[in-house]
Amino acid sequence: MNNDRLQTHKGDILVVDDTLNNLRLLSSILTERGYKVRNVLNGEMALTAVEAAAPDLILLDIKMPDMSGYEVCQHLKANVKTCEIPVIFISAVDDVLDKVRAFNVGGVDYITKPFQVEEVLARIENQLALRSLSKQLIEQNAHLQQEIRDRIRAEETLCVFMREAARSAAELRALFAAMNELIFVCDASGTYLKIVPTNQSLLHKPADELLGKTLHEVFEKSQADTFLGYIQQSLESRQTVNGEYSLTIRGQEVWFASSISPISAESVIWVARDITERKQAEKALWEKEQILRLVLDNIPQQIFWKDTNLVFLGCNKNWAKSAQIESPDAVVGLTDYDLLPNQEIAEQYRQRDHQVMETNTPESHIVESKQKTSADGKPVWFDVNRIPIHDSQGKVIGVLGTLEDITLRKHAEDALLAEQEKSERLLLNILPSAIADQLKQAPSLSEKSDGKALIAEQFNEATILFADIVSFTSLASRMSPKELVNLLNQIFSTFDQLAEQHGLEKIKTIGDAYMVVGGLPMVRPDHAEAVADMALDMQREISRFMRDDGEPFRLRIGINTGSVVAGVIGIKKFIYDLWGDAVNVASRMQDHGVAGSIQVSAATYERLKELYVLQERGAIAIKGKGEMLTYWLTGKKIG
Repeated sequence: MNNDRLQTHKGDILVVDDTLNNLRLLSSILTERGYKVRNVLNGEMALTAVEAAAPDLILLDIKMPDMSGYEVCQHLKANVKTCEIPVIFISAVDDVLDKVRAFNVGGVDYITKPFQVEEVLARIENQLALRSLSKQLIEQNAHLQQEIRDRIRAEETLCVFMREAARSAAELRALFAAMNELIFVCDASGTYLKIVPTNQSLLHKPADELLGKTLHEVFEKSQADTFLGYIQQSLESRQTVNGEYSLTIRGQEVWFASSISPISAESVIWVARDITERKQAEKALWEKEQILRLVLDNIPQQIFWKDTNLVFLGCNKNWAKSAQIESPDAVVGLTDYDLLPNQEIAEQYRQRDHQVMETNTPESHIVESKQKTSADGKPVWFDVNRIPIHDSQGKVIGVLGTLEDITLRKHAEDALLAEQEKSERLLLNILPSAIADQLKQAPSLSEKSDGKALIAEQFNEATILFADIVSFTSLASRMSPKELVNLLNQIFSTFDQLAEQHGLEKIKTIGDAYMVVGGLPMVRPDHAEAVADMALDMQREISRFMRDDGEPFRLRIGINTGSVVAGVIGIKKFIYDLWGDAVNVASRMQDHGVAGSIQVSAATYERLKELYVLQERGAIAIKGKGEMLTYWLTGKKIG
């Protein structure tokens, strides 16, 4: 091990001189005398060395390049961290003004070169001794100042304590005067040792009659034994014992809540507070709860309630029975996860409960089926309500749920809905949907008996189609009624599908004739084109039906466009029908048509000529109209 590291230096000295020989000489002398020496050649290096590790003393040359010893000293004295380091100037300059300047910038001594070794050592030891004494004085002064501050604080604390003690004593006296509790001290045998003068009106007997007496001398045996048991339990456990009891005082039952605490190995302090009003309130509350429970358990609804953590707090008997729980008390502390085998369903219920509490918004009349079916395996339906529960400040503290078994009502509603849907389908088979909606929205229309039409509406433009099955009358005589009806049903059902496909309204069938219209009751600008498309499709479809002679059926179709009146007439078996000259012309177009062809009027021709293939038939005599120019519709233009 290096012994130098164990050597204790007399001091850390920084030597600053731009002459290398001077540095070596001073370093050698000081090192031999037990000082730790650091050498630097200029002022900048000196400041850096001091910043790195502050020395105990600095030997500083004055005349150095770049930064003089005066400037170095000024920097050191301007820094709080280095201003206390003693600086001894060593210089060949012996002028009085230079020495004065050295002291003015903060130097503590001035040594003239050439110097005497002993002189240098003496001056260094003197300054180090002064610095050591100065440090001791500073430390002692700081210690003394701290002692003074500590003593002042202690005196202030004592004053505060005295003031607090005085105030506490006054407060304690006021507290005793204001207290309603009974306070007394008893020993292990139950003898009254001290009675605090508080609410003595609650004493079983006057205080002067109780002091020195035992509990058994004041109370009947069973009550005294109970009180003595409290005392012994407190003394043995060295802990406070709490209890409640009632006494008859001046003919009135008074309830007390007591705390018995040990104050020594052989005595306790007994504090008893009058809780009669609380007990009376609890009794009244219990009675109300019994009434509420009676109501809850005898209403048909099922009821439950949960806290904010969605833990069940209670339910009524009907809910417990439905959930297959033995009693309402058995649900307390459980969650939906405990009651439902399907955890996903349980989570859904919890999310809905949480949503009601989070939004503070009830969820009313939600119809849903019970997870567990009835005994016969059929679903059970409930009308479910969830309501947030609030405390006296309006804060949500839980959720209340009510469930009403509406299975019978649900079955009745489903049956009624099925009947309504059936009636709806029947109505739509008789009337257009728009007309049916009008009758449903104004039921009084269907009850009219004043001779006026139930519904009547003028349409400025519509296209009417009449179709007749050629030679069907002669065929009918050769078929059975059932075969005849079945055949007509197949043909007209196909036409019904085409009418629905093209958005047209079937008006009626009369025997083997079929009537359809476009542009009403819902107005559409392309009514003529839609009817033309259906006519072409009807000619194509009828060719699939064969007569008994093996030939296909053929149609005679007539079409006209014009103004009509549409409405519902009659009070029984009413239908939606059309009236007007345009209807009569369309019928004549069919009557004067040719089997397998589609005859259209000039009015219809004008609307179809751009998109359809039409051939002029020429003028023909029309009953009641004279000669009319008509056309054959043969197809649709390509492209």
